[in-house]
Amino acid sequence: WTQVASSSTYIPTAEDVGRPIRIEIAIKRQTNKSSNNHVNQDEWLRIETTPVLPAPTPPPARQIITTAAPPNITRSHSQFKVICFNVLAQNYATSQIYPYC
Repeated sequence: WTQVASSSTYIPTAEDVGRPIRIEIAIKRQTNKSSNNHVNQDEWLRIETTPVLPAPTPPPARQIITTAAPPNITRSHSQFKVICFNVLAQNYATSQIYPYC
């Protein structure tokens, strides 16, 4: 194992792809042996991840379909537009873009 960071956060890099990451956490506990004596004890927690996956390639650009401008309608109540994207469309959720699918 090679230490790559000693900070509280780490973002995997391209060099980490295909390699597992081991996370080691020191748990500090204080115990009272007497009312005036505090002793620090370290416990280590080690976790190994599955191999790091490469960042997915961005999905292809989507075309926004628009219609002709709506006719001028004068109504007493407010108007609004609804836009809905089907983020789970089969042509966008491929194993090449999302390898965990």
